[in-house]
Amino acid sequence: MFPTAPTAIIAVFTPENSPLDGALKPILLRGDMDALPMAGSPEEGRTVGTSIQEGCHMPGSAISHSHATTTSDQPSIKDASQLHHGCGHDGHTAMMLITAHWIQENQDKVHRKVVVFFQPAEEARRESDNMSGAEVVIREGLFEAHPDIHAVYGVHGGPGMPVGNFLTGKSAMMAGSGGFTIAIDGTGGHAANPGREQSEPLLAASAIVTCGQTIIARRFEPNNAGVLAFCVVDTLGATAGNVCPGKVEVRGSIRAFNDKDWDYIADELGRISKHIGEAYNCKAEFFPSKGYPVTTNSPHAGEISYNAAATVLKDNKSLNVYTVGYGVGEVPPATGSEDFSYLLLCRPGAFAFLSIGDDFTTMHTPEVKFPAEALKYGGRYFREIVVGPDCTDPLPPPSIQVLPGEPMKS
Repeated sequence: MFPTAPTAIIAVFTPENSPLDGALKPILLRGDMDALPMAGSPEEGRTVGTSIQEGCHMPGSAISHSHATTTSDQPSIKDASQLHHGCGHDGHTAMMLITAHWIQENQDKVHRKVVVFFQPAEEARRESDNMSGAEVVIREGLFEAHPDIHAVYGVHGGPGMPVGNFLTGKSAMMAGSGGFTIAIDGTGGHAANPGREQSEPLLAASAIVTCGQTIIARRFEPNNAGVLAFCVVDTLGATAGNVCPGKVEVRGSIRAFNDKDWDYIADELGRISKHIGEAYNCKAEFFPSKGYPVTTNSPHAGEISYNAAATVLKDNKSLNVYTVGYGVGEVPPATGSEDFSYLLLCRPGAFAFLSIGDDFTTMHTPEVKFPAEALKYGGRYFREIVVGPDCTDPLPPPSIQVLPGEPMKS
């Protein structure tokens, strides 16, 4: 169905005994399924194939921790030992299988069309066109094939709390991301011979990194949140200890919770870079590149998400449904980013987090595993979404929607 995302899978459920005329509005449930190019821990424990069978009693399900999916111009990694679900996407896939199996076996309880979307390539953009899996599938006709989808829902596993806690909200859940490159061109030379002939762009880079720290600390609105991270200072091959490089690149990341703040951080960093470059007799050019948009839940879908999680946990007093925000008892939105945000540009919906254990504190590490117990909570959550009320949030305006064939909005 999707020419350049051949591993994307769409399963459509239209219960036979629930006529579409007068039924609840169709929804899409998304589970991403790509792994990371990293070796897993030798103590990984059970494979997700085992967890799937335990969670939904589907004999023969066998997806290992090393399962990976790509879009068509990403290389396949043949050595499975070099792939690991360090972000828990195997668990997301398993929850979708559990949900699909429940829908198939309980059609008398389902009164809407449900599109179950197994998505490849959430983690990385394609080099050829800078698109992620969700954006590729949207541009290749997901919502044209299913224009009646009214709301979208997704869940991501998260560390740091006992299994079964939920986090959701009615506004921004995760930051919009993007990167930058600062190309500094000057004059290098022998380390023993500083002087007027050398402008030493490495010194300019150091000053830019230092001064750039003031953007969030002193120029940013104190009630807003943002991240400016300098991650790489590249001397472009000049590695000898007695060579002052003539060209340097500084690369990093910008994250914010709305486009205005992201643009402000980028504009300030570009301005600082230009003038510091001039002060060091160098030329500094700033190249920003926006990445994933802000992951923003629509208000009523966020309420539906909260109520679904609360129903799942109603008989368990040791677990909670937390909400995202800056108030007392709330959890600030995550500064990570997600390509589920592209689906939320096209339809109202909600993204939630499900805790998968407190024995590790961050994702993208070899220690990450998705326990079978968490799959049961996730499966029940999606079940409540399926049988829950219609989302009354309006469709996003066409001006921000991702449309087939259009260039990526920046």
